[in-house]
Amino acid sequence: MIQSWVEIDWYSVIRARGIIAPLKKRKPDMPGGRYIIDVVTAFDIETSRLDLPIPDGSVQNSHSFMYIWQFQYDDITVVGRTWDEFFLMIECIKTALEKIQIDDSLPTIPRLVIWVHNLSYEWQFLQGLYHFNNEDVFIRDNRKVIYCRMFDCIEFRCSYIQTNESLAHLTKHLGVEEKLSGQKFNYDIIRYPWTELTEYELEYCIRDVRSLVACMKIRMEKEGDNLQTIPLTSTGYVRRDCKKAISQAPVCYQIRDIKPQMKVYRLLRKAFRGGNTHANRKYVGKILENVVSYDMASCYPAQQLTKKFPMSPFRFLDDNLSIERVMKFVGLGYAVVATYVFQNIKIKPGVTIPYLSLAKTESAGFLGGIDNGRILYASVCETTLTEYDLDIVIRQYTFDKVIIKTAMVSKKDYLPKEYRDTIMKYYKGKTELKGAKSDEEQYQYMKSKNLLNSVYGMSCQDPIHAEILYDNGNYTNINLYDIPDKAEEALKKAHFPYQWGVYVTSLARYALQEAIDKAGDKMVYCDTDSVKVLGEINLKQINTRREKLAQRMGAV
Repeated sequence: MIQSWVEIDWYSVIRARGIIAPLKKRKPDMPGGRYIIDVVTAFDIETSRLDLPIPDGSVQNSHSFMYIWQFQYDDITVVGRTWDEFFLMIECIKTALEKIQIDDSLPTIPRLVIWVHNLSYEWQFLQGLYHFNNEDVFIRDNRKVIYCRMFDCIEFRCSYIQTNESLAHLTKHLGVEEKLSGQKFNYDIIRYPWTELTEYELEYCIRDVRSLVACMKIRMEKEGDNLQTIPLTSTGYVRRDCKKAISQAPVCYQIRDIKPQMKVYRLLRKAFRGGNTHANRKYVGKILENVVSYDMASCYPAQQLTKKFPMSPFRFLDDNLSIERVMKFVGLGYAVVATYVFQNIKIKPGVTIPYLSLAKTESAGFLGGIDNGRILYASVCETTLTEYDLDIVIRQYTFDKVIIKTAMVSKKDYLPKEYRDTIMKYYKGKTELKGAKSDEEQYQYMKSKNLLNSVYGMSCQDPIHAEILYDNGNYTNINLYDIPDKAEEALKKAHFPYQWGVYVTSLARYALQEAIDKAGDKMVYCDTDSVKVLGEINLKQINTRREKLAQRMGAV
């Protein structure tokens, strides 16, 4: 039933719900640090856009405006047509929350959490109607808002960032009444706050908030969460699971000690590189037939489950550096990250996918020889590599001389068993439930798939990321690299050692290189975990070896 906000006794409605106490060791200004009303709510707006011509016809002047808002408080649906109505309702809710604080003798005013699917869109309107301070907003990127707070007691949270799914997909796999067709609704129609809406149009509007409330209730119930404990982002689930797993590992204190300090981090940052994506220059611009694709299944988790990673603090080698000394440490099974200066480096005949990337070169003197950002020839090439990268470079290039500017080494071992068990749990859920029919199995499948994908993103997250400050519509990026104390603090607070992320991608590129080499002249294109080749190639030997390794490591 749809109700007018003025008909509701907000104090009685909110008073009827319980209050969730703050989490332990959380300050009032931190997430989880305030009392929260134990009720699931949602907010949404619908807008129209007017494209107004400029007199000289040079620019089109576009204006978007809200013509209806929907607020779902558990099973109560409220609809309004203007922002004035909305803020009057918020003022009533604020007054009710203040009275509850007095009645219950709470140290701070309790908060009402309101979910918004893609809060960043509503944010564009809210920031022009309410003065937000920097401490009221948590922004991931410019204009990508995770949460924002009004009057210190209303907290809007982004359910899209929390779920990493569109509302249509979310309702479908959770078995909730699905979102109505936007095509039938027709967003091209210009509607105003005074436009009378059809029954279908009104149902379309309120279905979104009703279904979002239902979805968030299900998510919290399935994961045993409440509004205090539910992660703010989809990656938060895997971070929570992995942190718990590592805290139970015998090596948990060792992991704390191997988090890199600034000097080590800088070299690791230089060595970090994503997936190998490139085309064979021989075939660029040509239309090819009989192209076959080969893919590595769950490439990044496979590396984490079966390969060794740096598991001791990196230590720098002294000034007596040579390629022979580096190779000695590699031969002894150490992780070696070093900065190399190659002189007169040149690609060998027959190499289809050059490995060295111009973007990852710190300084270079070129006499010519660039293949779409990859180095074919350079008089001087300075770059930072892991031992796996170095192996590929040595096999692909000739060079007159190599100078090693700096190098650091670490003992390698497998990732903690408890950490690997968590990844394996996700992988098992993804593979066993693929193609499931029931709502519950579909939910578990999507959950496992998203969590498995998030493990890589979590491990590769740069611990020294930029802080975004918000001030009255202006966004300022603060680079923590320029603030040594904050940078060091960020490295200490990192959830996981950054070198694990550096080595996940390095190992994945190394695994992909086997297929690239096997393809030879048939190689057409590669992309992170797949190769496209002309006709079929025989990968049986590679697959058999990897299957045996996976079985030995229990990664099956």
